[in-house]
Amino acid sequence: MQPLVTSLPVWIQVLLAFVPALAAAFAAVALLINSAQSKHTNAQARAAIVAEFLERFTDDQDMQEVFYSIEYSQFEYSPESFHGSAQERQLDKLLMHFSTAALAWRASLLTVEDLHPLQYLVRRVLRDPGVDQYLRFVSEWSSRANLGEHPYVALSAMAAALQA
Repeated sequence: MQPLVTSLPVWIQVLLAFVPALAAAFAAVALLINSAQSKHTNAQARAAIVAEFLERFTDDQDMQEVFYSIEYSQFEYSPESFHGSAQERQLDKLLMHFSTAALAWRASLLTVEDLHPLQYLVRRVLRDPGVDQYLRFVSEWSSRANLGEHPYVALSAMAAALQA
């Protein structure tokens, strides 16, 4: 095969030497472009997930009602009257909604930066003294019942990460 190549004109020999190198360079550039596009697409998908969380939060009457009772410092946790109440169901709905985002964060599907639009809402809810008492009750009850870690634990961890 070597004699065949040397029998070709010099310009064809040069072309045969550089075509594979040129093809490799084009492939490398395409790989870099693909990587950049993939990162952009992933960021868009994560932003869409957070936007859906916010939209569902704003569209849900139960979550809005309990959030505003917390926001205006009207939320009260009294174990005697709270458990089994409509407000407990509303609060659980809100906390589980935020916990879903926290579990996605814990699974590395979302980053802390992705979750910044939820920062105020999550921190406001979890800083409420009544909500804190309720979360401690749920944690203790889950522990006593030997049910494993409650999803609200992930929410508390996410809130701490959003604080930084």
